[in-house]
Amino acid sequence: MNIMSPPPAADLLFTSAYGEMLGGGQHSLLLLLHHLDRNRFRPHLAVPTGGELLNRAGAAGVHPFLFATPPIRRLHLPAVFAIARRLRALRIRLVHADSPRQALYFGLAAKLCRLPLVWHVRVGDPDRCWVDRTLHLLADRIIAVNGDIGERFRRMGRPEKVRVVHNGAEIGHPPAAVERQAARARLAIPATTLVVGTVGRLHPLKGQDRLITACAGLPAAGREDFRLVIVGAGDDGDFERLKLIAGEAGIAERVVFTGRRDDVAALLPAFDIFALPTLFREGFSRVIAEAMAAGLPVVATRLGGNREAVDHGRTGLLLDPDRLDEELGRVLTRLAGDAQLRARLGITARRHAESHFDIGRQVERIQEIYEELL
Repeated sequence: MNIMSPPPAADLLFTSAYGEMLGGGQHSLLLLLHHLDRNRFRPHLAVPTGGELLNRAGAAGVHPFLFATPPIRRLHLPAVFAIARRLRALRIRLVHADSPRQALYFGLAAKLCRLPLVWHVRVGDPDRCWVDRTLHLLADRIIAVNGDIGERFRRMGRPEKVRVVHNGAEIGHPPAAVERQAARARLAIPATTLVVGTVGRLHPLKGQDRLITACAGLPAAGREDFRLVIVGAGDDGDFERLKLIAGEAGIAERVVFTGRRDDVAALLPAFDIFALPTLFREGFSRVIAEAMAAGLPVVATRLGGNREAVDHGRTGLLLDPDRLDEELGRVLTRLAGDAQLRARLGITARRHAESHFDIGRQVERIQEIYEELL
């Protein structure tokens, strides 16, 4: 009896605008590369510079190379032809790009080689409408990380091109008490102290200053014993600005700045409340999914993908960004004083993360898109 051998894995080229791990987009791309079915797909990665993303992808068995694309504003055709030669040499069968510049240059090269282009749109607010329209025409599929982005591109025509796939997270098992204790020990925080935490790049639009001001009201509400943990790095000016705000609010000794951390998932069990009071439209915050997987109630602004990640009143609480100063302090005070409410929201958040945000589920949806095109 003849047994047919499985078809060889298809070579796919992924591109990123950065070789470093600068934000959630790079973390989400690395998760996708890690969980890709290597029996079906063989990933290559093109980045403009060396860095941690390039190194970690290489260590995961991805075939990386360097290629810096010129700016969009003046299309450089020799770069397109050079990419096309590389695509042919590597026998690439599909290109997956996650930034406008990469999508334009690698997408044009893909068309020269008659290859499909997948454009992964992770940004909530469009910077250049003409670029969106150009790439909408160029792409064979557009993966939108939230429904608002998906609708933006469906209105341009060919709605069948657009698929909404939320960012995923490695869910793992529910954190046990010993993991909570270990996470607290990493931060030198006592076991009985209330911890409000946030994760993200230090930037005015991330709302860390509003969070500091809101937490300054907790002692007056009867919660003296608390810590605010701010995980993330930024410019020196942003760090100093936030330290000054904490000092002026009288809670400098209660605010913990960790800087950039690579062990965020291990730190989240130290929190009692996760807050992300951003002031702009998030694409889809992967760290919200991670916080929910850790069984935490989430407080976030009602913007962009936050509205799809958080089920208001069941997995967390959504705030009106125009009334953030008024609502954030009130909501944190309510959660700080009600352990049962925190527990109820956290249990539902964990279940929601398991059923909606598991990275395996998200990767399979993306792989189905590849196979449609191949």
